[in-house]
Amino acid sequence: MECPDINTVRSSCYSAGIVDKSLSEAKVAAEKGQINCRELRNSAIQAIQEASGVIDYAEVRYHAYHSHCTPRSLEAVEEIKRPVVFCVAAWFGKVRLIDNMEIGP
Repeated sequence: MECPDINTVRSSCYSAGIVDKSLSEAKVAAEKGQINCRELRNSAIQAIQEASGVIDYAEVRYHAYHSHCTPRSLEAVEEIKRPVVFCVAAWFGKVRLIDNMEIGP
């Protein structure tokens, strides 16, 4: 396995911060009353794309444990009415970053 060069490592750290920041901003927006998942997703996607990221996926889902379903699936969400999980995967060059954050109304 080849070790990444220092510029790749620095770039990945910066990019990870962008993904985390976009999720944190979505969490703050939800706490302030933004319950429309499309708008939350679009804001996160825009922030990541402005930092040269290529979105693999950005999804807001109810966690199965919160909906009294089996823990094997996540349920799609249009409006936040109870805690959700916001999941993001994005490419920054050759690095794929995956992150998620629990967000509540």
